[in-house]
Amino acid sequence: MGNIDIETTIFLNNCREGDPFTGFSYCNFVHNGHLRKHRANIHREKNHHFHRLLDKRSSATDLIISYEIMSPRPEERARLHAESGINAQPTADFLIIRSPLNLIASSLTKLRNEITRPPRLRKSLEHLEAWLPGTYQAYLQTASEDDVHPVIYDQWGADQTYRKDILESVGLDPKRLDLGAMTTAGGGSSFDRQQDVDTISKSKRWPRYVEDPDFRRLVAALLNADTDGLIKAWFPDDWTEAQDL
Repeated sequence: MGNIDIETTIFLNNCREGDPFTGFSYCNFVHNGHLRKHRANIHREKNHHFHRLLDKRSSATDLIISYEIMSPRPEERARLHAESGINAQPTADFLIIRSPLNLIASSLTKLRNEITRPPRLRKSLEHLEAWLPGTYQAYLQTASEDDVHPVIYDQWGADQTYRKDILESVGLDPKRLDLGAMTTAGGGSSFDRQQDVDTISKSKRWPRYVEDPDFRRLVAALLNADTDGLIKAWFPDDWTEAQDL
């Protein structure tokens, strides 16, 4: 948002299928000179915040929509766009990917933070073990396609030059390269409860888990399913270090 025009931009975070203006979890937009930040509960009838968002929709020139844990396949992305009801074609389609070892460590921490009952936690971990390998493989396959701009989350947070290159690749003037303030959208980081933006996406968060049996099992499942060698190609350091687990 800081590299487009925050005054004329709406950001809708973690949208569901269908109309993103009624199916987001979090939104940002400027109204009367102030940055408004609202959660999905503004959809209530007669809620003045929701009316402000709809008013902004009529004047905004830029719209950022994010989806999480959706299929990255071209036909599925096309369907999401068609069902959104938005007529304009996307200027850029970003695919944000986290390095595999940090992703597993973060997912494991998030589940343990959110689920306290051991049977339910075990079931969720088993589901993650079954679901993650194929999904991650599909994301890396999509990241190699010409119409997608892949963004490595870890590298974006750690490398200002990388941020500059990504912005320039889609025709944006990289006038703001800092990471900004930590957003509360999505609950923040599973690693840092204090929400320190400077540490949020640094590399190698995972070494603290090397002796954790759940972590080791999830890593093995992910690497064993890498039939096309995509993890090794995209993240050679993670691939090499995982062989010693």
